[in-house]
Amino acid sequence: MDTSAITKDVGTPELTFNHCTLRFGEKSWPLPYPIHDAKIIGDKAVVIYDYMAGPPGQQFRNAVAFHLDGSPAWTAEHPGQDQADLYVEFISTEPLILWNYACFWCEIDPSNG
Repeated sequence: MDTSAITKDVGTPELTFNHCTLRFGEKSWPLPYPIHDAKIIGDKAVVIYDYMAGPPGQQFRNAVAFHLDGSPAWTAEHPGQDQADLYVEFISTEPLILWNYACFWCEIDPSNG
């Protein structure tokens, strides 16, 4: 089944994504990797890219935020330097906590990542 054509509602009617495209209201912008999940957190769209889509052989910083006009806001760092440090899921949005593949729950400051 080709999942690239599936649009997933992510909890806010105005924020949707389709493979590598993020949409907020009437605006949309292409992203460099397939999107696993995305949520509006304050005044930003926080995106977790599909961790399997990252560059091989290196750590993939796959949690990013964008201002609602599509301009980049921040890229979250990982708690370690291992290649298995990848963000997998949102645990909560207030506070912003992401689950890391290395089994860390990481609290991320939504203002600066």
